Amino acid sequence: MNTLLTIKIILGICLLLVSISFSYYRIVREKRLIIASFLLSFILSFFGVLGRLGYLYHTDTIIYTFMFGPLIYYTIFHGLRYFYKKDTGNEPIFTYVSKYDFSDATRRIVTRADIVFTLLLLTLTVCATLFLNYILNL
Repeated sequence: MNTLLTIKIILGICLLLVSISFSYYRIVREKRLIIASFLLSFILSFFGVLGRLGYLYHTDTIIYTFMFGPLIYYTIFHGLRYFYKKDTGNEPIFTYVSKYDFSDATRRIVTRADIVFTLLLLTLTVCATLFLNYILNL
């Protein structure tokens, strides 16, 4: 199999994992799916390590650094989720253009804390991934 095609498939899976969990937080609330998401993230991070070490297709190393993205994302998500639940007593939600979360049984209103949670999550994930790339290139 063509190695460039393999890299594109792996990067697509990374993007899919982040997109699914970001668009529908309920997925990462169940214990089995939390474990599955971390396992898949570790596997993708392993490919990132192999790529950074030069065992995979030789391309720009930032591509392999972004394979650490889902692992960083889930780690930050669950850390922020812990503090969010401890502070508010609710799970974090975010629906794109709606004022209510229709996926949850409580039908609660999206608050400013939910919006701050999401923006903080995305900002920290991108910054941590770019910082990791900077550290690994030193």
